[in-house]
Amino acid sequence: MTIAIGRADRAGQNLKRATLSRLRVIVLSDAFKSFWNDLAADLDAIIDAVEGPADSTAPMPETVAVILAAGGAEAEAVRWLDSHTAIPGLPVLVVGTDPGRRTAMQLTAHGASD
Repeated sequence: MTIAIGRADRAGQNLKRATLSRLRVIVLSDAFKSFWNDLAADLDAIIDAVEGPADSTAPMPETVAVILAAGGAEAEAVRWLDSHTAIPGLPVLVVGTDPGRRTAMQLTAHGASD
């Protein structure tokens, strides 16, 4: 489901969506739910949000990164990384709330981009 588009399209400038970059957000928690619209507007990007780990079909060709929205669900992000094959050249980023360096190292060791 596309939850946000960039500010140029929202302003009625009829920008072709094919020219906008896409971000694929795998929603593992609701911690950052209100953030994605702001990010799309700031980046002039399209955000495709996929609810939960099971419904993570292949991203669109214009997708420039996959983001795991895992605030408070960092362990679930590790499980997602272990059960999905990364697409070469497509960064996988994890957004979480755990400030610990150990958690960041664990996520990177399981396939998140550094």
